[in-house]
Amino acid sequence: MGNSGFCGGRGFPSFIPPNTEHVTYVFYYLGGRTIGLCNGTTAPVADNGFLLESRWAAGQAFKWHTIKEYSPSAANLSLCVSGRVHVRISERIVANTPPQGLCAFKVCTRGRPVFESIKTETFTHTAAVVTCGVFFGLYINFALGKIYLCPRIVLTLECGDEVTLVGDQLGPIPPPLSFYTDFAIVDDGGRNIQMDLIFRGEPRGPESDERVMQTLRTCLQDYTTFNNQVQPASISVGYSNLASVMTSSDVHVQNLQISERRFEDHVLEQQPCDVWKELTHNKDKEILFEGEDARLAYAAIDVPEAPNAHPQLQPSQLTNQGSRIPQNKADDATSLSNKLLAAAPSTSDYWHHIRYNDGSHLYKNARGAPEFVTLITGEFWLSKNSIDKKNVYFHCSSTLAQALTTCIVFRFSCPIDYLNLIETRAANVLCDTHIPTNGVVLGIENDPRHDSLLRMFIEHRNEIMDDMVICECPQQDLMQSIVHQEVYDGGSTIIYRITLLHGDGTRQSAVLQVNADQFEDANLCDSGRYGGQYQLVEEPSSRFPITPCLIRHNLSASNRIFVYSSTAYEAPDETGIEGDMSDGCEDADLASLGGTGGKESALSVVSDATMDDWHSAGGGCSDMETDQVRSIRSTGETKNKKAGVNPSSQPTLDAQPRKQRTLWQRPLIESIVLLKGMQDPPFSCFPTSLS
Repeated sequence: MGNSGFCGGRGFPSFIPPNTEHVTYVFYYLGGRTIGLCNGTTAPVADNGFLLESRWAAGQAFKWHTIKEYSPSAANLSLCVSGRVHVRISERIVANTPPQGLCAFKVCTRGRPVFESIKTETFTHTAAVVTCGVFFGLYINFALGKIYLCPRIVLTLECGDEVTLVGDQLGPIPPPLSFYTDFAIVDDGGRNIQMDLIFRGEPRGPESDERVMQTLRTCLQDYTTFNNQVQPASISVGYSNLASVMTSSDVHVQNLQISERRFEDHVLEQQPCDVWKELTHNKDKEILFEGEDARLAYAAIDVPEAPNAHPQLQPSQLTNQGSRIPQNKADDATSLSNKLLAAAPSTSDYWHHIRYNDGSHLYKNARGAPEFVTLITGEFWLSKNSIDKKNVYFHCSSTLAQALTTCIVFRFSCPIDYLNLIETRAANVLCDTHIPTNGVVLGIENDPRHDSLLRMFIEHRNEIMDDMVICECPQQDLMQSIVHQEVYDGGSTIIYRITLLHGDGTRQSAVLQVNADQFEDANLCDSGRYGGQYQLVEEPSSRFPITPCLIRHNLSASNRIFVYSSTAYEAPDETGIEGDMSDGCEDADLASLGGTGGKESALSVVSDATMDDWHSAGGGCSDMETDQVRSIRSTGETKNKKAGVNPSSQPTLDAQPRKQRTLWQRPLIESIVLLKGMQDPPFSCFPTSLS
């Protein structure tokens, strides 16, 4: 931030920009009477700097000023924006200020305008209604007659909603207040973002060293790939709405300097690793498993240019045996990879497969009345053989909507009795219980702060070890976007990358990397996270059919890979109608109540006890039953009473919803590639993670 002279000596120090190389824009309010804006336009500058206003006019949108556009996308640049802003709050605090505070100023990177059109009989008027991007802002909060400085890093979505990534609060400071804010914003590689701020009050007099407030500093950091594919993206300086509440307050931009450094020594790879090409260069690598759709799914990263479409977006075609005829197999595949594929084990040879029932099950309580409960849904695959904990590469591909129903678990191990249930395909028992394990869970999910935001995560024992917001994707676009998920277990580190192909043809890549040593048993015991003195129980996962295993010696010594989807694939018959492929669940013919991986399971196991230790207590509804189950049971009981039927003698329930069609056109497992012997990571986390 250029600390030289910030706090020493008489008088007020001049602004010293920290970014002096690769400078593409400079503004100094004493250097001229105008400020340069995008497309060669200018705006007037007052004696105290460039005034930030609230709105263009009454009832209109906030007033933004686009400084410049930059290209290539943020993922290929290291961007730095620094400057100085003068803020003056010179009157009594108004009591009706909003609880979230007033905005002093904002700076936007990765900006993309969102337009709306109004059509009349004579013309169509189109205007930008919001700028979608990453915003670095300063908000002012007021409480009990005091002022609080609240810097934040915020994502603004296409709909105009704001989602705060990280924030801080400094104060309290008594009013009135006039201060300068020196800021430096770094957007590194479209991933790592940082904002440093220094707040210093004005001197009380021209010859005084005393300030109206003490010097304050803060630094905010986070990482996100939100909008890092936008090209060209814009840098904007945002509004200030202080004057809308306190009329004599104002905010002026006095300095602004922008640097753009392109990465010359790093080539951004926005497509998954070509394992078949890797095999031709290194004979030590070996494909452990390759699904029959894997190469076709890999080629779909070039959609819409390439003729090959993703298998999950193609309608299934059948042979006499009921299996799909492969279309457009990778014609350019090498002879070596063809030989390896021919020698690779089939799906049934390499994976244990358990398909749960449709999520509903009929029990009898102690009084003999039927109990209709929601169980774990979907299906999973577990590798039959043990896999090394290093130099292993995994690739899976699907639509983004399907990826939200799945998870990948590396370093999976479970107790022997549960392994026996899986080997014997005892789905009717497994659908009642979560599987104890100590695995590392990787996947994509909706960000809890907003339904349209998606994040990738790495989870261990129900604790998020690392996560990152990757993009905004409305519900209607999920089935049109393709996602490739890659995991590399290098022994000491686990690297997780997703590559997104959006429906509009743009691509994104996002990487998380964690230290794998923290998942080892010795480290878990030392940290107290594993078998601690007071750790008697851990809740099962609310999304996946797994639960933390409390007793280490119960786990098998083998290391496996577990792949789960909360929505099971149902193979169509020769007429094209999807059928039921239940693996032995007794009540698979009951209608589905939905559910996502046991989130509403009434018999979720919270310890390592066997199912023989759990029995229905009888009477009424379970505390974990969904409202839908209660409603259906209530409807059924009411109809039985009106008809004069004894509920205990009624074997089924009425008003059951019909089964919905699955999202899967092909089994998930057929798009998976598993490779061992890859000593060098096929991708890296760039720039290096802030964590």
